[in-house]
Amino acid sequence: MVLFPEVQKKGQAELDAVFGGDQLPTWADRERLPYVDAVIKEVLRWAVVAPQGLPRCALEDFEYEGYLFEKGTIMVGNTWCVLPMCYAIGARWLITLGFIQGCHSQPGGIQEP
Repeated sequence: MVLFPEVQKKGQAELDAVFGGDQLPTWADRERLPYVDAVIKEVLRWAVVAPQGLPRCALEDFEYEGYLFEKGTIMVGNTWCVLPMCYAIGARWLITLGFIQGCHSQPGGIQEP
C-alpha cells in the first residue's frame, strides 16, 4: 500500500463510511466493503505470499493431460504461472467491480480503450 497511497485512502474512506471508526470489520462485512474486498484480492494476487504454493500429495493415481501421477506424488503448484501478472494495482478486481470505468487492462498499465 506504500506504493499506492491513493488506493489506501479510498479503502480507508470506505471503511470509515461503513463503520465510522467505531469498530473493526469482520468476514461478515465483506459484502458491505466491495472496494476493500477487491483491493485485498488484488494485493494477494499481485504479491503472492507463496508463489510456489504449498506442496500437495496425490491421494490416488490420476491422469492429467496425458501425464500419469501416481499415489504419493508430491506436487507444487506455481501460482505465478496460473494467475496473470498485474498490470496496475487493482486493475483486475477493480475493473470487474466497476470501480475503474471506461478502461481495460493492457500490458504496460491501464490504458483507455
